[in-house]
Amino acid sequence: MRRTSYEAKVLHDIHAWQRAEPGVVPRLFAKASGPASKALQNLVPEAVLQKAFALARGAAQRLASRRSILRRAGVASIDDLKSAPLQTCDRAATHVRRRAVATAGVSGAALGIAGTPGLVADVPTLLVLALRTVHRTGLCYGEDCFAGDDDTVAMAAFALASAASADEKAGVLAVLHAKAVGEGLSHWRDSVESAAERELAKGAISLSAHTLARRISANLGVRLSAGAVPVLGAFVGGSVNAWYVHDLATVARYVFQERWLQAKAG
Repeated sequence: MRRTSYEAKVLHDIHAWQRAEPGVVPRLFAKASGPASKALQNLVPEAVLQKAFALARGAAQRLASRRSILRRAGVASIDDLKSAPLQTCDRAATHVRRRAVATAGVSGAALGIAGTPGLVADVPTLLVLALRTVHRTGLCYGEDCFAGDDDTVAMAAFALASAASADEKAGVLAVLHAKAVGEGLSHWRDSVESAAERELAKGAISLSAHTLARRISANLGVRLSAGAVPVLGAFVGGSVNAWYVHDLATVARYVFQERWLQAKAG
């Protein structure tokens, strides 16, 4: 099916983002937050992080607020968004991002006032909000990324949002594109999945709940230095959370836009 001019522009923007180096902030956080994130990891045990991630996935599904997405898009069901104009999906996704960023800023500021104890509580809070944001963004394009047991697309959005190098970003994109081919051509699925597994095995990325929960704690770790000062802790907490969710929502939109366009092209 022929693309509209709007769809062609969106595809151009997606390809430009895919070719671009990761942003400055993820790379700075990867370097600057090392000691701080290690300190946070001592405060939040690995088992707690993994459990929080599993619980957050369920909470994200329950808190998806599908009705608000349907009302804003003017459609009767989520499936209708698969055939709605891309502009309609994008408007709904933009609204999801704005609401998520505002929520992240408020919760980060509130918990930032509490210092280190608030920071520890903020890990599961941000996990739920982040997963909810990815899930709701997918719904805007007619896709429920948590409908089954395969969380690859949602996990890839997390990995892309915090990729600290071009190689890491390319590895995630390779797995996503391999998955898209496997979904479109069922007789290739086994070989495509094997290729994706090899890509993962090479260490290009890890899409496990453990790793992605650690990425959340790494982004939060930089806030430990501000936790001792309530006012500064609130400002840093709100700002870091809002930035992280904004970046995650933007990346998720690119991911689901491309999948929407791939589905339309068949």
